[in-house]
Amino acid sequence: MANSWEIKVVRARELLKGLSEEIESYFEITPPKVRTELVESPDVYALVLEEIPAVPDRWSAIVGDIIHNLHSALDSVTYSIITKRAAELGQPIDESKIYFPFVSSPRKLRSFSGRDWFWHQKVGFEELFSAIDMMMPYYGDLRSDLAPEQIEAATTNSQMFLLRKLSNDDKHRSSNLTVCSMDSSWFSLPPNADAQEVIWTRYPWENRSEIYRVKISGLPSDFNLEFGTKFEIGLARDVFPGQAYGVIPRLQGLHSKVVWCVDTLSQFTTATSPA
Repeated sequence: MANSWEIKVVRARELLKGLSEEIESYFEITPPKVRTELVESPDVYALVLEEIPAVPDRWSAIVGDIIHNLHSALDSVTYSIITKRAAELGQPIDESKIYFPFVSSPRKLRSFSGRDWFWHQKVGFEELFSAIDMMMPYYGDLRSDLAPEQIEAATTNSQMFLLRKLSNDDKHRSSNLTVCSMDSSWFSLPPNADAQEVIWTRYPWENRSEIYRVKISGLPSDFNLEFGTKFEIGLARDVFPGQAYGVIPRLQGLHSKVVWCVDTLSQFTTATSPA
């Protein structure tokens, strides 16, 4: 029988594949409707969102299931390591407090004070600590050239800390998904015409609202402006005016990271721990 963490990452992959297929079908059947409009004569056009279909509510629950399976896989392999180590040492532990640590410092990872040691129940060992070191965003310890605010931003936006945040957020409220336009919109322009001064509007967009304005010089008055825009589904936190990061590549990145982590840690669930 497969280990629990293997089952969880496989299930996350299955859910991710299904969500990707649903999103692709969604845009084929009900794509957002857009149009261009001359808003300032003679050369300023706006791309207007005429109608945006509602994102299915169930997708938020699917994203949550993917995130929780990934987080749980890390907790599961950590639980196996620590309970095995405690049994070898004959040391009583509180199994309910074991979890995978998300830390910003190697010192905090190895702490035996306060509540920081709960995850390893004081039976952690250096080989395990060193393996987890490779998974953590230790910008404060390894990048002395970064300012404190840069360190905080880099740590917060790292894959491991994002996984923890998304997991914690989804425990209390649904993951916020929205339709977003990736930064790929194009015009079919005649020779000597030039598009410039693109101004994106704030996000989120609503029906009958502008996505952006663009100044096009050298466009003949009788020219029929053709355009195309690629839309995507994204987490609200990943969407900004003029650019966005789709939820599928976001989840694929988190999944790959967790698979690497559990593969690395699983060696400690079978090998004899150091004395």
